[in-house]
Amino acid sequence: MVLRDFHYSYGDVEALDLVALADRHPMNLSGGQKQRVAVASALLSGKDLLVFDEPTSGMDFQNMERTAALIRSLHGKASVFAITHDPDLVQRCCTHVVRLEHRKVR
Repeated sequence: MVLRDFHYSYGDVEALDLVALADRHPMNLSGGQKQRVAVASALLSGKDLLVFDEPTSGMDFQNMERTAALIRSLHGKASVFAITHDPDLVQRCCTHVVRLEHRKVR
């Protein structure tokens, strides 16, 4: 799949540690595994704008770091919005932060 001038590949799926899960039915995956599949699917979609809603929910720290690295790799290549409560994810991959507090942008 091509997204602007770069390619996502089997290596990106491999980076999210999904290769071993290729033959498993999605209903048999853990919550964190399902989240990683959703992130990989978004990356492979070929869209210029990606929106992730709690992309690391249910992931252990190592997989959160992998996911953050892939999201960070999109910088300058696609527009990415990540909605999250995870300060570790924000610290690792976000260049701008909009904070909502009591229904107001802070």
